[in-house]
Parts: sequence; C-alpha cells; structure tokens
Amino acid sequence: MGPFFIVITYQGYDINGYIFYTIDQDKKSMYQNSTIHVDAFDSNMQKTTYYGQIEEIWELSYLGFKV
Repeated sequence: MGPFFIVITYQGYDINGYIFYTIDQDKKSMYQNSTIHVDAFDSNMQKTTYYGQIEEIWELSYLGFKV
C-alpha cells in the first residue's frame, strides 16, 4: 500500500534540532543550510559519501505514519 495522494511541501524543516532549507529558501535567508552529505555503504561494504543540495522537501503520509 503506497502513500496518500496529498503531499505536503516545506521550504524548511526541523529534524532533531537541525533546520534544513531548500535552495530557494536559502537565497532569502540569512542562514544557509541546503547542502547535505550522507555517508553510506555500497554492496561491497565500502563507505561512500554522497553530496547534494535540497531542492524540495516533501512529507508523505502513509497509513499510520509520515515520512
């Protein structure tokens, strides 16, 4: 079963005390925080770092929880 059809979008989002912004919001804000990096392991268990910028923030609602 997939998510509901309604998607909520945000220009900024607070996660565990850290506020992240989209690129568009960064242009209007005194504080910039749209760049992220994620450390992950590939199928050979080699650690790889991915870098990027937040273009959009979506909240998907499933039956009983949100992502």
